[in-house]
Amino acid sequence: MNVNISISFIQHIFIIVAILIVVIVLCGFVPAMYISRHKAISVLKGRIANDAKGSLMRNSLLVLQFVIACFFIIGSIIINKQVNYMLNKDLGFKGDQIISVPFLSETKYDSIRFDKYNNFKTEVQNVTGVINVTASSMVFGPLGGRNVFSFFEKGEDKLLVSRIVLDYDYLDVMQIKLKEGRMLSDQFASDSINNVLVNEAFIEMFNIKEPINSEIVSNKKKYTVVGVIQNFNLSGVENGINPQVFAHHATFQGAKGLFEEVSIKVEPERVEQVLKDIEKLWLKYNNESKIPFDYEFVDKQFAKTFDRVLLERKMFGVLSNIVVFIALFGLFAVSSFTIGTKLREVAIRKVLGAETTGLLRQLSYQYVVYCLVGFGIAVFPSYYFLNKWLANYAYRIEIGWGVYVYSLLLILGLTLLIVISRAYKATRVDVLKYIKYE
Repeated sequence: MNVNISISFIQHIFIIVAILIVVIVLCGFVPAMYISRHKAISVLKGRIANDAKGSLMRNSLLVLQFVIACFFIIGSIIINKQVNYMLNKDLGFKGDQIISVPFLSETKYDSIRFDKYNNFKTEVQNVTGVINVTASSMVFGPLGGRNVFSFFEKGEDKLLVSRIVLDYDYLDVMQIKLKEGRMLSDQFASDSINNVLVNEAFIEMFNIKEPINSEIVSNKKKYTVVGVIQNFNLSGVENGINPQVFAHHATFQGAKGLFEEVSIKVEPERVEQVLKDIEKLWLKYNNESKIPFDYEFVDKQFAKTFDRVLLERKMFGVLSNIVVFIALFGLFAVSSFTIGTKLREVAIRKVLGAETTGLLRQLSYQYVVYCLVGFGIAVFPSYYFLNKWLANYAYRIEIGWGVYVYSLLLILGLTLLIVISRAYKATRVDVLKYIKYE
């Protein structure tokens, strides 16, 4: 789980000894109490193995193991499907060739900072291997950047919306798609005054039928919508996409220099040399910074949003393997014990002409029933609790019947593999040995 835990044996010696005593007492005391309630003659003749109460307890515990194992098998499949869905989902942007570099992180977000950025941008664009340089107040990843939220008017109501400032070409560099209208451009003077872009979530929240050239109002100032961009994921696919308004750095008052990082698109075959050249220029503008030069590819940066769900998948996968192993180990023990008490019966049936397939079917039938009962009991709690887990994600899969069919076939196959192997061994019994005994 990527967590360092320091454990002192001496510090926890009393807890360890206490657990050891409890386990020993339970393992010895419970069976002893159970056997002591039987008549001595029954125990000596071995009839205790076929005792109705003993069989009921044994079978009940076996069914319980099946319930728990089926729950974890179903859970593992669903969690893996959800994680794969999230990892392969279209995020609405592409950041595989774009490196993100912190810029003047310890300075004020003002016009001076913005002017330094423009000078830095001009110099970096002249570096061989650099395709484009741009910046925005948003950051792809868990934090999402320095977004400012403002109230926009919807009739008499005021709704909170994320305001994002960016360079004219930022959305193009990130390959974020335009749904209708046009992108912001330095060819239009009004694009740095009152023209803005909005996302689909904004249009949906404000119920705007004709968004292009429509006016939106915030803090008594009117803005004109010139384009609508498709929704894209910014801070993780487990979160929904919020309404957003995009404008040039100069449009919103006091927003110049409001960005955390500079995004630089580079040619993949020149990355190593480009980074060295960028670092030299970065040190020129960040010479007073206590933070060393660092960078990260945008797609890797966004991948951090998956850390929690990947950890959950890993944890549940480990638990599932342990639980299924314990359940199958219990099945192996119970089936070996139970089938072992029927060796004389198997020998007599073989003498009377019973075929091996018939004996296998007879010896295995009850365990298949226990497996089906355990699976049936596990269906409802697994569906309920896993739906609760999936509810944490804005983008999620639906639990279909195929998951349960696959889970049933898997646990049934493992059950038959173990039980039939024990039953087959019983059918190879030395008939003469048991007939002679009888």
